[in-house]
Amino acid sequence: MLKSQGLWITGNSCSGKTTRLGQLIIKWLEKARFGDNPLVLCSGNEGKEILTNTLLRLNPHFLPEKIRTVAGLMREDVLFFYPLLCQELNLPSVIPIHLLSETEQHWATQLWHDSLTPELVSLFGNESDCVRRILDFMLLAATGEVIPEKIVDLFDTAYTAIASQVVNLINKYFIYFSYNS
Repeated sequence: MLKSQGLWITGNSCSGKTTRLGQLIIKWLEKARFGDNPLVLCSGNEGKEILTNTLLRLNPHFLPEKIRTVAGLMREDVLFFYPLLCQELNLPSVIPIHLLSETEQHWATQLWHDSLTPELVSLFGNESDCVRRILDFMLLAATGEVIPEKIVDLFDTAYTAIASQVVNLINKYFIYFSYNS
């Protein structure tokens, strides 16, 4: 395996940063031993798509098999390690379901419909946007290892009442746990 070296590419918008990164990845893949399967992380789906297209444009024969977003990599890890977590926690080992965001939002809207206050809904414009934002808060909190009770502390004082409603909604419908070894 090649020794990795940190690299920081800077520049203005549309200045060729992605192309330069693509060139460096292809150069690295050309030097890599057979069997090396690099993991390339991107910040989001749009960046992943742009980098994939750039790599294909530069050299269609050297596309890394694993180009992932950080959230996508975490999702894969959860699926991979889920049986071990179940075993460690003495839980039944049921395969976790990955819902499309549209399905998740549809089910959450049905579940939360009676609990959404007019103030909360009006803050986000409509019920659909409100549910999407709550789900986003939950994802951000989980990613940042923030338990629901601490979400309120992260909001500006003007939004504390709304944040409290969001936390109450989360606590009402979700079981969460923290596993510390």
